[in-house]
Amino acid sequence: MKGLKKRIQISFFSFIRLRFLLLGLFIATLVSQGLAQDIESIGKEKPIKVSGSLSAFADMYAVNGIAPRSLPFVWRLTGNPNLHLFGMVFPFYFNIGTQNRSFAQPFNQFGVSPRYKWFTAHAGWRSLSYSQYTLSGLMFLGGGVDIMPGKFRFSAMYGRFTRVVREDVAQQFVNPVPVYTRRGFAAKIGVGSSTNYLDFIFFKAKDDSTSYEDAPYRLRPAENAVFGLNGRFLIAQHLQITLDGAASAFTRNASLAQLEGPEYDRVRPILMVNTSTQFLTAFNSSIGYVSKLFNFRARYRRVDQDYKSMGAYLFETDAEAFTLEPSFSIFKRKLRLSGSIGQQRDNLLKTKMITTSRTIGSAAISWNPGKTYGLDLQYGNYGIAQRAGVAPINDTTRLALANQNVNVINRLSFINSRRAVTFVLMNIYQEMKNLNPVSPAFIQST
Repeated sequence: MKGLKKRIQISFFSFIRLRFLLLGLFIATLVSQGLAQDIESIGKEKPIKVSGSLSAFADMYAVNGIAPRSLPFVWRLTGNPNLHLFGMVFPFYFNIGTQNRSFAQPFNQFGVSPRYKWFTAHAGWRSLSYSQYTLSGLMFLGGGVDIMPGKFRFSAMYGRFTRVVREDVAQQFVNPVPVYTRRGFAAKIGVGSSTNYLDFIFFKAKDDSTSYEDAPYRLRPAENAVFGLNGRFLIAQHLQITLDGAASAFTRNASLAQLEGPEYDRVRPILMVNTSTQFLTAFNSSIGYVSKLFNFRARYRRVDQDYKSMGAYLFETDAEAFTLEPSFSIFKRKLRLSGSIGQQRDNLLKTKMITTSRTIGSAAISWNPGKTYGLDLQYGNYGIAQRAGVAPINDTTRLALANQNVNVINRLSFINSRRAVTFVLMNIYQEMKNLNPVSPAFIQST
């Protein structure tokens, strides 16, 4: 299959800050989410103001060789007005375009995080991130605290991550997937500053089986405990080391009988262990040289197959990768060049029939000659190859692909103290070649 696909995207972004005194217009719809509020600044900030963004998007699409998968022309206008009340922010959202129109609050939820010096409290609907593989931005309804006097770092939270959703057989094709009520807590304790720190993290969550007593057979209550270690160290101002690791014990069916034995009795207060429990790990680390004009980083990442945490959204698993990432700036930082090159593979636990490896390579150039115009050039070249795993592989079906993409982005910005307007013109070219000589015609496109 050969084809040609071109996209031109035009994005218009306008940021508006206005003084606004008509509070009654928004009082009826203040069920939203607030950001952290510094109590000390309540008397200093303007009590009421409005900010926001307006974005216009147009997409022209054409393809040859295959059936079109999009409309030839699509436009969309979106806005995010924000109401500020005494340091708290209440965001709203609207979307008008070719395919849909809506006005809504982004969440039918409300939360606040008042802050006083080194103490911050969280209440209501909140989102906290302790590390990538433990608690990482998942929304919850509950409370928490951050206590960071000096070099001491402590944080804790407790809340409900999901509420029960019951199955409706008559509406099974439109209703959400049934789930139990899920609650959890997490704690982080460490020492350091924003540039040098080491944190120990514990996260625990479980499904409440009593919240859905007549649950369908395929739905089983789960339980999860995760231990994490997260740190960053800057040595001699230029050598930076980062690490983010976690070990997750995930019980997929907590209704099964617990395993017996002294070793299981010791972990019983932390996690119920049975035949459905998995012990998996995830690790991401880097070492690099950091300066104003030149950076170089070596990164290693390994995530076991099926690793998961109840406190994080989905991420790539069954992957081991090593990359080198240089970048530098010249001409008084007006021109910046960066890139990466490395290898990635799967089948870490040696359970798949085929092991797939990828060559990861990319390069980028960013040119900003002045405050008004900017140009970004991005190139990526990703190769995929397969080799035998626990069983032989047929050469006819063996994957051997080379995927290249080129992005050209032109930016035109007009910025002052009150607003920023940016025009973006983007052109994307993608090409995928099949390097297997036995079946080149089956998988190939440009």
